Amino acid sequence: MKITYIFIFISLISNQSLRGQQFSFFANNPFGLQYQMQDSSRTVMKLLFNDIDGDGDKDVLMAGIDSVDKAAQLTYKSITYFLDVQENIGSKYNPVFAPRQSYMQNFPYPDGYFIPSIGDLNHDGLLDFIVCCAFDSSFNLKPQYYKKIPSSGNSHFEINDSDTLQLDYFVRGSIFIPEMTDLDMDGDMDLLMCGFHTEESPITYRTDMFYSYQYAKNEGTKLEPVFNGWFPDPYGLSTDSLPTLSITGDIDNDLDIDVLALTQMDTFEVFTFHENIPQPNGKPFFQNRLNNPFGLPKANRLEAIFAHSLVDIDADGDLDLFAPQRMLSTGTGIGFYKNNLCEPSILEMNASICAGDSVVVAGQVFMTAGEYFISVEKVNRCDSTIHFSLTVLPSSQINLESTLCFGEDITVGGNSFSESGQFTVVLPNQAGCDSIVSLNLTVFPEVEQDLQQAICQGDELMIGNQIFTESGQFEIMLTNANGCDSIVHLTLEVLPNSATALQRTICQGEEVNVGTMSFSQSGSYEVNLVNSNGCDSIVSLDLTVNPTYRSNLEKAICEGNSIVIGNQSFSQPGQYEVTLTSISGCDSVIVLNLSFIPLNLSVTQLQNVLKADMDGLQYQWFDCSTGTAIPGATAQSFSPTANGNYAVIITDANACADTSLCVDFVLSSTTGFNLADRINIFPTPTHEYFSIYNNTGHQMTSINILNSLGQHLKTITNPTSEKISMAGMEEGNYILELSIGGQKVSKKLTVVRE
Repeated sequence: MKITYIFIFISLISNQSLRGQQFSFFANNPFGLQYQMQDSSRTVMKLLFNDIDGDGDKDVLMAGIDSVDKAAQLTYKSITYFLDVQENIGSKYNPVFAPRQSYMQNFPYPDGYFIPSIGDLNHDGLLDFIVCCAFDSSFNLKPQYYKKIPSSGNSHFEINDSDTLQLDYFVRGSIFIPEMTDLDMDGDMDLLMCGFHTEESPITYRTDMFYSYQYAKNEGTKLEPVFNGWFPDPYGLSTDSLPTLSITGDIDNDLDIDVLALTQMDTFEVFTFHENIPQPNGKPFFQNRLNNPFGLPKANRLEAIFAHSLVDIDADGDLDLFAPQRMLSTGTGIGFYKNNLCEPSILEMNASICAGDSVVVAGQVFMTAGEYFISVEKVNRCDSTIHFSLTVLPSSQINLESTLCFGEDITVGGNSFSESGQFTVVLPNQAGCDSIVSLNLTVFPEVEQDLQQAICQGDELMIGNQIFTESGQFEIMLTNANGCDSIVHLTLEVLPNSATALQRTICQGEEVNVGTMSFSQSGSYEVNLVNSNGCDSIVSLDLTVNPTYRSNLEKAICEGNSIVIGNQSFSQPGQYEVTLTSISGCDSVIVLNLSFIPLNLSVTQLQNVLKADMDGLQYQWFDCSTGTAIPGATAQSFSPTANGNYAVIITDANACADTSLCVDFVLSSTTGFNLADRINIFPTPTHEYFSIYNNTGHQMTSINILNSLGQHLKTITNPTSEKISMAGMEEGNYILELSIGGQKVSKKLTVVRE
């Protein structure tokens, strides 16, 4: 029958004597424990129980031999080991173990043999290992301390050997099984080894085995263990020189550490109980020894019991026994022997409370709904468990938001509220718990508002459903967003619009900006802007765009003359742009293309006649020696009457005048021949080379090359008659002044370029 409690006091008393304590065989491989893998490999030799994952229940590590290499001589290195784990996925009261899996990838097994013991040696909350044993170069055996180090979510070990622990090595051939235990009950972990060491007899030369307990007391601190040892058979413990496996624990629940050994006696393996009877100084002393105690099994020569373990697997306060075994009566596997010193006692209890209340059970306070297992220690240190189910009934919480207009009120649970604020009203709900009404009340006041507003002429203002278009003062009754009365006192001003007329004149290419608009064409425009009152400002624009002009002027002048346009004078050929201002004030651009009027100043001598090559002009011949004009010599041709230097001044219809080169003239005899007639220049025109046909009978001594202005360019001395180069000369007319037979003959040559 389940009963609801508000306060509970429990005293469960069970008093049993040591001699009445019994272990009962329960089963092989209970709770899902696996003695072997499915392929019969990895048989368990030692079980190590501890809360490995920190969830409050007991998990188990399983150690044993993985394989033995029988192909070579059997050594330590011929044996490989395994370390598996089975996690308790049940609870501390009802264990259920998950399938076996490897405890850690690349676990650092020693070079030697691997028998581990686990415990928190340095009290850092992590499980450490004491492993026996690695060997040195002389095959002496050294226990090792595997200190667990957290690293990046995983764990690895810092391995310290006997030198760090200040422990002596065991001689080669020794075997000891380690146990971490607080044997002297001083709060830190000591080391207890059982096994044998070897000695060679000097008489028989045989290697003898000597069985003993070896004890190393921790004389460091809880956090930094330092051991003093080894001491054989401490505190009265003895193996009687028999093979012994031992474990420690408070087997009889008297708050000290006892020893339960598995000893080879004659042809049997039997359990031996070493009871701890502490001395007045507090040190342990193992006085009583009981063979084959508590109904525990013994094995004959056809049977075997391996390394046993003590653990309170069902959390009832006493230590139960697990042992890998091969028995005729109970079979092969992990044998579970339940300790009946403490009988499990579970009391079922239910309770219900209101949210915010609490209930006290066995001195513990509970406020949250759930399932709880409460351990209550009896007088004999056995545990009794209360299975407590707590239901928390909800308290009703109602959040009420409400609004009122001034003068109204609201009633909640008989309470009337008419002012803004937060109020709490407590009422009982159907479950008998509090129903809390949280009222957040807002009371809106009457609202009167003075409103001053301005609008533009032609606009309107709407308040509520009323429209206003004229200046004045008005009173308007409205309902505000809260549903309450709102009075608006309106003062309205109607602001005028404005208008502006603009007349603008610009030149073509310019523009007028009005507001954000640009205008560049003649016309009338109307632009709507905003004046300083924010009302319409209409600008009427009358725009006139005057044209700009551009004209081209072709002009040829005599060389040395100039032409004036505006206030600028030009005397060199080329193209110029002159900007003037028209009558309307706009640009008038004149593009002037200026050139010189060309005059051909070349003179040809035909026998005793000089002739200007350019026709249709005015001519005046003069004597270069005296610089005086020759009277009457105004024709295109001139026949000198004496030898000398002569030139002609040529004037065209534009009054452009220029002077030819002076011609060295020699009168020909009337009976002789004209040298010029006997000299031919070919080809003419020419691209580059020309040749001279000299049929005068006289030697040609030099050639002077003159340009059309009579300017000397180049002299060729002792020329050949063929392929004379004009390379580097520009295209145009040239005068060749030939020196032949003491006379000078002028010939014309035209050069053209492809």
